[in-house]
Amino acid sequence: MSVHTKFRSRLAAALAFALALGCVLVSDLVHAQDDTRPAPLTVFAAASLADVLPDLEKKWATSNDAAAFRLSVGASAVMARQIEAGAGADLFISANRRWVDYLSARSLINGTPAPLADNDLVFASACNQYAGQKMTQAQLRDLLRNRRFVMADPAVSPAGEYTRSWLTRHALWADAQNNAVFAGNVRLALLQIERAGIPGFVYHSDALKSVLACSVIRLQQPSDQQIRYFAMVPATVSAKRRALAQGFISWLRSDEASDIWLKAGFRPPEP
Repeated sequence: MSVHTKFRSRLAAALAFALALGCVLVSDLVHAQDDTRPAPLTVFAAASLADVLPDLEKKWATSNDAAAFRLSVGASAVMARQIEAGAGADLFISANRRWVDYLSARSLINGTPAPLADNDLVFASACNQYAGQKMTQAQLRDLLRNRRFVMADPAVSPAGEYTRSWLTRHALWADAQNNAVFAGNVRLALLQIERAGIPGFVYHSDALKSVLACSVIRLQQPSDQQIRYFAMVPATVSAKRRALAQGFISWLRSDEASDIWLKAGFRPPEP
């Protein structure tokens, strides 16, 4: 075979390879353009929802052929202030109404906040400390006045606000606050109970999920101070994304989601 013939053969092969590669790239581009599924929702949520939301997400994605969402959890106050500062959340779930109202007063939400679930406040300790025994309110009063205990910081966490309100209502806050160890959110308070052995206040759902912290007394809340989670869509969310977020909120209030909430220690919102 002559040199010129070899050159022409190699040139033809190179052109054929380039053409094939171009077809693959064009095919990938067309496929990407045809994929019109919306991007995953970005959900900002109270720290106490860190365990139940992934279970809800899995069921939601399966039932609705939807993309899994991006989840960011923390103290409700921190989440609300991040949204106020322009953070790109499609949905915000607060552990109380206060931080939803905070955003509403600044015209930073769309529509009416939706109640999702209720919870309860408990006093918990490391499971090996009380070996399944329950504590009376008299014993709890004595402990709070004489020993260190952990609670979420009421300045940033709804769990801390609920705890302070309960202590104030039972004339304990003045005596007990100097013994309080403040955690940034309720899940950090749970870690103190589990790892440092300091008893303290968390939600019923937290103690139920934990294998190291056990509830020793469940605390009653008055009807006007129910521990309730609210969902809302920030005002900056586009109309298309808002419809997707509202659809997820509606599903979170459905019978299909109810079983997951109940299993995780939450209750349907009381009237």
